[in-house]
Amino acid sequence: MKITKIELQQKRRRFNLEIEGKFVCSVSATTLTHYNLYKGKEITEDEIQQIVDKEVENRFFDRAVALLSARLKSRWQVTQYLNTLFIKKKGLWFGKDFPNQVGVTESVLSRLEKLGLINDHEFARAFVEGRIRSRPRGGSQIIAELLSKGISKEIAKTVVYEILPDNDDMIFRVFRKKYPNQTLDLKNRKQIDFLLRKGFDWDDISKLSKQLKDDSQE
Repeated sequence: MKITKIELQQKRRRFNLEIEGKFVCSVSATTLTHYNLYKGKEITEDEIQQIVDKEVENRFFDRAVALLSARLKSRWQVTQYLNTLFIKKKGLWFGKDFPNQVGVTESVLSRLEKLGLINDHEFARAFVEGRIRSRPRGGSQIIAELLSKGISKEIAKTVVYEILPDNDDMIFRVFRKKYPNQTLDLKNRKQIDFLLRKGFDWDDISKLSKQLKDDSQE
């Protein structure tokens, strides 16, 4: 197979690489030099795939690092981001028939994990601590939120129960924020529904009711 065109991209220091008249991917000047690529050069399919995989992987890796530099993400969230990016960049960064999306994604995720940029346990811990500070709620609801972000049930439960061994303090804070001057009435459907929506169960609510009554009698 033969390289039929190497064209400098407008506004970028990258080059479009065409093989047998077909766009394959964009490459950096470093790659051109490293592989000694030039128009008319004969190149094997294995060499082409090696170049393309590494170029695509590096570009996706750079985007993932930029994403994670702004805020921690779960492994699942980064995977979803990369899958969306593949759709957006198809035909721009690489040819539309690029065959190795799964392999590149897994390689990028592996590199991020080795660098400590992806760690679902640390993500879950930071998420729970953030919820405690800014949006307190029951452990069951926090677990549900972690599951929605792709965290495994095992990690979600371990972290939540480690940081929140019980809901006593949390439910008190949630109730007082919503009802600063009221007592908890177990017959008040509005109060009960509010606490249930926040992830507390009936045992938590009953204990809070007793606690508030005891406090008022002191």
